[in-house]
Amino acid sequence: MGNVRTSHIKILSERLIELHPDKFSEDYDKNKENLDGLMTFDSKTIRNKVAGYITHSVDKLKKLDSLKVTYQNPEPDKKKKKKRKRS
Repeated sequence: MGNVRTSHIKILSERLIELHPDKFSEDYDKNKENLDGLMTFDSKTIRNKVAGYITHSVDKLKKLDSLKVTYQNPEPDKKKKKKRKRS
């Protein structure tokens, strides 16, 4: 089973990734060090949870970028129905 993270951890992590995308990577320990430089945390537990979620998010984003799945709209039918004139 996976970890359940509170919305506070998720929101904070997502904002930090948006503001400082170049500071975070797939390495958990480096993310912890970078977090200490960016913010002060009241507890190690919260810092570690944020670092873990950031690591997970960056890993997920890199995997999605490598897939490069694109969606193409299907072409509409070129045949148009002729309207019948009512008499």
